[in-house]
Order: sequence, then C-alpha cells, then structure tokens
Amino acid sequence: MDLGTIIGWYIGTLIIESLTYGAAGYLIFKALKGRDKYWLIGVFVTFIVFVSWNGYLSNSIFRVLEISINNKAFLNFLGEDAINLFTTDFSDIVIAFIQVLVGFKIAQVVGRKLQ
Repeated sequence: MDLGTIIGWYIGTLIIESLTYGAAGYLIFKALKGRDKYWLIGVFVTFIVFVSWNGYLSNSIFRVLEISINNKAFLNFLGEDAINLFTTDFSDIVIAFIQVLVGFKIAQVVGRKLQ
C-alpha cells in the first residue's frame, strides 16, 4: 500500500466520522427538543463525546491489541510523530471539532430540507 492510498483512506475515514458523529449529534439534539438557535451547544456536546470516545476508548483498545505500523514509507512520512501516534494533541482536537461541526451542519441542512 503506497502513501497516497494511506492518505486517501485517512481522508475517507475523516469524512465518514464527520458525517456519522455530526448526524448522530444532530438527531439526538433534535430528539431532546433542541432549538436551532442553540445548535452550537449540540456541537459542543457532540464534540465532547467524540473526543472522549477517540481519546480514551480507542487508544485503550489499540494498546490492548498492541497495534503497530509496519510500513516503512508511512513511518518515514510520520517521522517523530510515529512514536506518539496513539496520543491526543492539539491538532487532533482541532480536527475533531471541525469534523463534528461540519457533520452537524450538514445534518442540520438535510434535516431542514426533509421537514
């Protein structure tokens, strides 16, 4: 698997996570009778759930399963970040917030069109 394929899969997973968490967050927000003018509260709650899941449970699962990367080209691409691959840093938080925000807004637009 070459580096372009790995990056493509990464972007694909970002899109799928964005749509999944955003839509789920919006549906729960509407089920709890949230008003559209308070949509940002729904985004923040969804974001907290998303970061909690990715930061705690996923990393715990990766450590228990002892998942490692054996692709030398990908490790060279990561550089020093390969050591800290399964940790959470500021860029992960920013990307997660953007994912949830975009997914929530897409679900909000689709929800309005379906009403």
